[in-house]
Amino acid sequence: MKVQTFEIEFADAARNPNSVYHSGQLVTFNVHLKLLQPVKCRAVYASLHGSSNVHWSESRSSGSGKSRRSRTVHYRSEEIYIDQTVAVYTPPSDGPLASHHPAGEFYYPVTFQLPATAPSSFEGGIGKIRYRIRANIDRPWRFDTVTQKMYTVIRDLDLNLEPGNLIGPHSTSDEYDVNFCSCFTCCFGQVRVSIDLDKKGFVPGESVRVGGELVNTSSVDLDSVSLELYQKILFHAEGKTRTTTRVTATAELPGLQRRRSMPLSCLLCVPPLPSSRIDGCNNIEAHYYLRVRAGQGAQQLNW
Repeated sequence: MKVQTFEIEFADAARNPNSVYHSGQLVTFNVHLKLLQPVKCRAVYASLHGSSNVHWSESRSSGSGKSRRSRTVHYRSEEIYIDQTVAVYTPPSDGPLASHHPAGEFYYPVTFQLPATAPSSFEGGIGKIRYRIRANIDRPWRFDTVTQKMYTVIRDLDLNLEPGNLIGPHSTSDEYDVNFCSCFTCCFGQVRVSIDLDKKGFVPGESVRVGGELVNTSSVDLDSVSLELYQKILFHAEGKTRTTTRVTATAELPGLQRRRSMPLSCLLCVPPLPSSRIDGCNNIEAHYYLRVRAGQGAQQLNW
């Protein structure tokens, strides 16, 4: 085999082993190539690519009876944030190595700059934002020899620049029906939920300090109560939107007996998550909410 080594090596791999970079930052790496024999090629290229891709499918039916037909409709959208390519080696047009890369070991240094507007990396099932570095040996009349590495981009969100009404203190209070009956017509009373936050803007690793009160005026005991931070993701493609939700952090609280109240006081640690809105991306949105979850046995209510 003529190609013994062909790989991408980040210049800062020792201090940045997970290959995490920030929007606007320089990304420096080497294309490491070791050939046992000269290889015929047009050039050796290195490219930096970043994009978002959304894709899901839905089934559609038409007709009836024996004429009923089903078809699958696909929804797709894509945005490109960076797509740059440079030639790190171009062979001479004449001489003993004409149209060839010489044998030996070579390190080709490359530096790209990420756009300051590049959104954070994201993985969400039907939608993702990914960044990669790719190198290829362009070989005539053969499949190219290719190597690539993924890397992570973080776009910083400065909460100091956000409007005060979006990140400042927040209080809310409301009453919710307690209904554990499957017919949805029975009501066992209500629970009043009051939530107090000293602010609404947080960064990963920070704790959300939640205060407030739960008042159970219903006729049933709530065996379990928890406070959840959950994520709502909106994916947009071809004029349609698909929504997914998931719980990202949970704090378990004591149960609450009927006709009793209890104060809310807990901390929810914000895990590593993309910022709200995912700035710079138009086909994927992220939103975060606090939710109180209470239950009796296997039956659960969300407020």
